[in-house]
Amino acid sequence: VNQRKLTAVTLPEGIERIHPAAFDRCTALRKVRFPSTLKRLDDCAFRGCIALQEADIHHVDELFGEIFLGCASLRRVRLSKRLTKIPPRTFKGCQALADINLPPRLTEVFWDAFDECRALPLALREPLAALGADLRGSCVGRWVDRKQGVVWQYVVRDGKVWLGGGTVGTPAILGSDSSGDVTLPKTIDGLPVVGLSDYAFLNCTSLVSLHGSRPLRGIGDAVFNGCARLRSVMLELNACDLVEHDRNEGGTYTANTSFDGCQALESVILGGTGCTRISFAGCRKLRTVILPKGAHTLPSHAYCGCESLRRIVLNTTSCTLGPSAFEGCATLPDIHLPESVTSLPAGFFQGCASLKRLRLPSRLEEIGDGAFQDCASLEKLTLPASLRRIGAGDFSGSALRSITLPGALESIGDGAFQDCVSLEKLTLPAGLRSIGAGAFSGSALRSITLPDALESIGDGALANTKLTRVALPSLRGPRATTLPPNLFRD
Repeated sequence: VNQRKLTAVTLPEGIERIHPAAFDRCTALRKVRFPSTLKRLDDCAFRGCIALQEADIHHVDELFGEIFLGCASLRRVRLSKRLTKIPPRTFKGCQALADINLPPRLTEVFWDAFDECRALPLALREPLAALGADLRGSCVGRWVDRKQGVVWQYVVRDGKVWLGGGTVGTPAILGSDSSGDVTLPKTIDGLPVVGLSDYAFLNCTSLVSLHGSRPLRGIGDAVFNGCARLRSVMLELNACDLVEHDRNEGGTYTANTSFDGCQALESVILGGTGCTRISFAGCRKLRTVILPKGAHTLPSHAYCGCESLRRIVLNTTSCTLGPSAFEGCATLPDIHLPESVTSLPAGFFQGCASLKRLRLPSRLEEIGDGAFQDCASLEKLTLPASLRRIGAGDFSGSALRSITLPGALESIGDGAFQDCVSLEKLTLPAGLRSIGAGAFSGSALRSITLPDALESIGDGALANTKLTRVALPSLRGPRATTLPPNLFRD
């Protein structure tokens, strides 16, 4: 222990065990010849031997913790083929370690056994991680892209490269001399680049545009968070990130928040055949979004506050919609929803002041509360024949002049057409059973016929209108309608 002048050791044959801390902090020790009879190395046996360069211990079947801890010059290690476990911190701090064999019977590697082994090649990092070692930053490879002046950080999984380290603090771009316009590499060290890990470009304030021509398997979460100057993204996505474990308790998919904080973002074009669940909430300058040809989820508030959005192409026949997905998209003029949609969630287009044209899916059965509230430019809308329910406040404050209610409609919610000051004419279907409170209050209706099937009508449903003619339903029979006292309240 602490022999500062010892430079080489030859251990004689016959030795079977090296006891704890036997050569601890022999800082000048460069070479050790291990005997073929050696079977066991105890704790801290060569800890702190910073000059030791090689350890051939292929006869040793049992290792204990911290044996080579801090051996910063250790480059090559040979382990026994019968070894099954590498204990805690065995090689921690061996920054030069680049050549070590993995025994075929090895089944357990403690999480910090190779901590800070930054020189380990990728061919070893991945199997070590699979056996349980948390290699932390040493798992991340680096590649200098001299053409673009970018240093990429990446990890390898199953022979494929994912840019970024997958954790906060290991971004895809370590350093950059580029102008901010970056193209993803197709390959790194001969391996294909297939994806962007979580946090890949986190807080990359120099990034202005990102392009890629190779199809990606996936885009992780929080990829572009904090990219304050990012204006455009154009990528190919051929994978589906709608996996079952991403469902929340309500049965809907959680959002991919990759673009949170991208205040300068104007255009996102994702080609390919993949699926997305990406949220763009708060991207105030976003104007164009084109999604790949896959099944998509629009999470709750996905485009909420995208006040400059003028074009979105869903490119899908299957789409899951979340509440308030386009709330506050004041410049969105129209959108094509897939025919598979049967329910429009609450607040879906609320505050879309420029929405003028909309073709609703032919299988739509329900419009959630406030879905078209304050759509100040929506003057005309044809509702599909399958529609059964109009929710509360659905068209309140809209510019509707005419709307055709389908024969299948059964209920109109509270305040559904409240303050539709341009709506003068409306024909209620014969099968309508329920009209909510204040449903048409403040509208410009001049005449209305209440159907005989009507079972209930709420207070003030026709209050403050311009009605000059009202045809009341039949007041006979077991299902006769009871008219509330404030039905026509001024």
